[in-house]
Amino acid sequence: MTDKPNTFVGLDMSGALTRCLVAVADGEQLRYLSCGVMPPVRWDDSEATTNDATAESVYEVIREAEESGGATIVSAVVGIGAAGVASQLVHTGITLASCEIEIGPLDVQAVLAKAEQGLAYSGTTALQLVPLEFAAGQCSGLRDPIGYPASRLEAFVRIVSVRKSDHDSITAMVNEAGVGVKDTVLGGFAAALGTLTQAEMGEGVAHIDFGKAASSLTVYRRGCLRLAIGLPIGRDDLLEDIARSLKTSTSVASSLITDFGRIEFDLGQDGASVFVPGSDPQDPVGSGAMRSCKLVNEIITRRVNDCLEMAHGEIREIAAQGDFVRSVVLTGDIAALPGILEKARSVLCVDARVGLPSKLHDLPPTLQHPGWACAVGAVSYAHQLAYWQQRNTHKQERLASSGLRQEEVIP
Repeated sequence: MTDKPNTFVGLDMSGALTRCLVAVADGEQLRYLSCGVMPPVRWDDSEATTNDATAESVYEVIREAEESGGATIVSAVVGIGAAGVASQLVHTGITLASCEIEIGPLDVQAVLAKAEQGLAYSGTTALQLVPLEFAAGQCSGLRDPIGYPASRLEAFVRIVSVRKSDHDSITAMVNEAGVGVKDTVLGGFAAALGTLTQAEMGEGVAHIDFGKAASSLTVYRRGCLRLAIGLPIGRDDLLEDIARSLKTSTSVASSLITDFGRIEFDLGQDGASVFVPGSDPQDPVGSGAMRSCKLVNEIITRRVNDCLEMAHGEIREIAAQGDFVRSVVLTGDIAALPGILEKARSVLCVDARVGLPSKLHDLPPTLQHPGWACAVGAVSYAHQLAYWQQRNTHKQERLASSGLRQEEVIP
């Protein structure tokens, strides 16, 4: 939120670059207002700073978005990285009364709160509580149990959680930058919200968001979240592998990915070479050498392939439970590399597309990029929170379809 009414802010702390996006509500639609981004590190930029997120870097990104949008940013929905993220299906229930009564919103809140109780002692924090279905008395498979007569209410809830220490460090960093955390959301969950269609979520779709320290895999089927986990491979792994193999710095590796990166080396460029500065900070040019682009892209392809193989194993496991995946959508900066769709189709054996933000009006062409999916999705998430706070009708049904946590909707 900003000091202007009907304005929503998404802050992506999960991707390769820290990004902030501001949008304004135009009726029930969202329209782009401004953005800020921490540019990628380049070895040949003497003024470049590290691309590691710090309170100072967050402040600079926020200030850029404020200056271009003409508004002061007060709080934001923050997308968090996938390291340490897991999801679990919880079946819980509460007894309402000795005789049957009509279930009300407070009863649903109580059963969801009970589902979350186990996290209090596990060192994790719930990012999303997604109710999949309820059972009220003899009636099962309900999306919205409110109004049904019953003496007991049960719920199947998908809980997406993250390590509490990681969650607290991110929120503290954002607060130190002078911005309140309105809510936190798994970066991949937000990116999926910003790119997936309802048809895809109904038929069965996997979403892979390539992040900075880790990537995330979410799976949707019949309109509901079925899986959300972290995959322990991110862009940082590519940087370290390239830097170590080519005896250079991670800032040079970042430039190589940006300028020459692709999945599966094009044989037509077999002889292409590039000068790679060395790792000696006092004399990077003198310690450098000519290197083949083929080696760079082999390293990228190997890491991306490992990530996709991990996702494939998870997708096969969930398919064995009856949740079949028909397609996959890729987001994050790595998803922009040439050749990634062919690799994804080959490894996952399903159709694939790159997820471009499509649910924000007037979005500049330069932001119609898979790296902006999380920031756009976080803005949409913030808009949904505000919308359902204002409208309290059938809120459990809305929560079940959107994945919003119950406690995020104020009665």
